[in-house]
Amino acid sequence: MENQRVQLLLTLLPKLPLILRVAILHILRRSESAKYLDLRSAITVSLLRSFIAPDRPTSISETQKLTLRDPGIKGRIWVSNYAAPPPPETGVKDALLAAIHHLKPTTDIAIPSRSLDILPVESEWTGYRADAHPNSTLPLISEKDKYAELLKECSSPTTILYFHGGAYYLLDPASHRPTTKKLAKLTGGRCYSVRYRLAPQNPFPSALLDALVSYLTLLYPSPDAYHEPVKSEHIVFAGDSEPLCRRWIPQPPLVTLVMANDWAGAPPIFMCTGWELLADEDKFLALKLKQDGIKVVFEEYEAMPHCFAMILTNLPAAKRCFDGWADFINSVVRDPSSINSKAITIKAKTLQEVELDLAADHLTEDMVRERVQAQIRSRLTSLASRL
Repeated sequence: MENQRVQLLLTLLPKLPLILRVAILHILRRSESAKYLDLRSAITVSLLRSFIAPDRPTSISETQKLTLRDPGIKGRIWVSNYAAPPPPETGVKDALLAAIHHLKPTTDIAIPSRSLDILPVESEWTGYRADAHPNSTLPLISEKDKYAELLKECSSPTTILYFHGGAYYLLDPASHRPTTKKLAKLTGGRCYSVRYRLAPQNPFPSALLDALVSYLTLLYPSPDAYHEPVKSEHIVFAGDSEPLCRRWIPQPPLVTLVMANDWAGAPPIFMCTGWELLADEDKFLALKLKQDGIKVVFEEYEAMPHCFAMILTNLPAAKRCFDGWADFINSVVRDPSSINSKAITIKAKTLQEVELDLAADHLTEDMVRERVQAQIRSRLTSLASRL
């Protein structure tokens, strides 16, 4: 622990000028963020931005290594590790390939053979541990027994199938334990957080294949599984932050959700976003879902950065976000018919809810598709110039 504190101090020392500048501007009310954020949050956001855009570019492998560190398991949380064995047949892979080829654009999608390997998929069963204290460690019992203890604390059949964020190449279920623990606590259920294969070492559709295997594992557990079969109506898909990564080699349009032609048949969907880079496409997607007859609850949080509820955890807006997220999860499990579509903006300091017009930006489907195609053409040109 002492080593970690020293390392943190050494990391922050070069950032002291930035911290002082942000603090002074905030105290004098001269910064834009001062109208919406407290001082601690403003400094946190500025520091994160400085680390995300470092002076010295780092390799993907270096960045991955930093985000895959396991911080350990302490506090009011149950974690039980399980590796789902691969299905003995190829039906999962065949169905996935058929779906990809059905949806593909006019150009072929090259799929490396190794990305279609069906391998064991590790996951973390996560639950809330009410009687523990902040420094509690897990008891020295088997993973199966840990799961049994976790299950004793569940008051709801809700099972959250969680896919962590990180643009498909960063992070891990370990980094998202605070989130899955909180969702388990608020819903009274359990989370099954998937350690899917990361790119670029495991290209598309490796992660998608792992996700599908994980869903089927919940429905049809193998004989060595800890859990009983989970009813499909008790499973809720959840996750965060998996945008199109602009640093990759150009990809086919299907990598972004806004290019889907038709969402008919999709389940009710909850979306939350801040004032961030992805806000416009999030609003467009929510509008498209609504137009296709899907129930969608969209919450925009005034002046909040990307994944704010997981980063600025002390803000009232973060608590409001998790409460809204959990309420939606509870509703879709208990009574999906009770959900009504809505779009609101939530004010940063008052949490006042204001009705939001998703069509106000006047983005049409044709405009969005053209922007995506233009981005692809631009990347192709950039790539060709470097060859």
